[in-house]
Amino acid sequence: MQRAESSGGGSSGLQRADSSDFVTAEQLAASTGLAMNGAIELPQRKKEKAPSPCCGCVGIFHSKRFPCYYLCVMFIQLLMLLAMWIVQIEVDTGPWLSLVLMIGGIMIGMQVSQASTHWLAATDESDESDDEWRTSTAPWAIMARVQRNQWHTHMIFYPILIMILMALAFNIGTYTMLLYYTGDEGRCASGFMEGYRMLSKSTLTSTLAKATMVAQAALFVFAIASLSLLSLTHFRAYTLLQEHSPDSAAEGDDEIADVGFFKAKYIRRTYTVSIVAQGLNILVLSVAREHAPEPGVLHSMLLLGLFVLGWQVGVGERHLHYKFEASISDPAVLRDRVEWHASMLFYPCVVCVFQCFYFFSAIFTLLPFFSTTDCKARTIFAVVTQLKPVGQQILVANSVLFFIAVVSLVHLAFVHFVQFCRYQRMQQS
Repeated sequence: MQRAESSGGGSSGLQRADSSDFVTAEQLAASTGLAMNGAIELPQRKKEKAPSPCCGCVGIFHSKRFPCYYLCVMFIQLLMLLAMWIVQIEVDTGPWLSLVLMIGGIMIGMQVSQASTHWLAATDESDESDDEWRTSTAPWAIMARVQRNQWHTHMIFYPILIMILMALAFNIGTYTMLLYYTGDEGRCASGFMEGYRMLSKSTLTSTLAKATMVAQAALFVFAIASLSLLSLTHFRAYTLLQEHSPDSAAEGDDEIADVGFFKAKYIRRTYTVSIVAQGLNILVLSVAREHAPEPGVLHSMLLLGLFVLGWQVGVGERHLHYKFEASISDPAVLRDRVEWHASMLFYPCVVCVFQCFYFFSAIFTLLPFFSTTDCKARTIFAVVTQLKPVGQQILVANSVLFFIAVVSLVHLAFVHFVQFCRYQRMQQS
């Protein structure tokens, strides 16, 4: 038997409790005469605060960063479309820029639907969250994990498509302004920087054109950075969700190992096709450059293309000697495979961005030299519709090779992702 005596004293403050009774907070408050909203409060579960869109207390790949990166991507895309819309109002650009604006508007509309999901994921996938859906084996929890995994998978690769379209939009907007303001001089610019220098400094219009091009370039760089961070953050969230999921190791090791177009044996073939297509693309541009009347045309663009190609050759040895293994028992080998596929997953995405940037820049710089307008065209549409036979062959050959290179690189990224998932599940089993 024990006695519980209140701090206020008095016989009314004494209560008896045996081993099966407890002094509750209500009883203690009544014995001391204190109100429940006073000194004594019942313990409550700490509520999780809503995540700050750009919380600085977490890492750059933390799930709480989802709203920040999403807002940056949307805001930058809106600014770029606004700049191109202003260009279209001031300059007779033809149908090309209108088509890009329409495609950009559709893409932004598709991304608006992802706003609420990014805010929700920032809360229930944070390290402090203890939601039952991440660890429960109930059917509703399994379904929630499957849907979230699918969403992360889409958002890992969706920024690649946005980057390609933004590279196209940036180059169309930039070279449209260059052609419009330099067409009166009757001389084709050998590149972006020369076209920028050709703009007259004496008129207010050309000064605004320069400011617009610089702003577009800055927005393009920030957009690429934001999209890359968003994709990497989704990849980290997908990996963590797989590690904590109780059913990730029970799905079978060979479920996604050799299915459809994402078989492991395609790593060597797809890598080879992408390298050959990029090499032929640079070769065609080099031959066309020799036939252009301007000697220094495409010099910097070809150097960039050769640098990107050489970098891929440097990481290609393991691709060429890759071997498919149905099962691996050595933990060190498994860890090496997981890390290699994870690192190689984003290398094709980076190459795609460089490919889009220097390909469109090279084509828009080269084609005016092979147009019947003699470098007096004011729009890209006028240049393309008045190409000489040699110019048409250059455009078709480079476009086909560019398409093959981009498709093979995106396919290689998907194959690496599928094999990464396979080895990760094998590691957890």
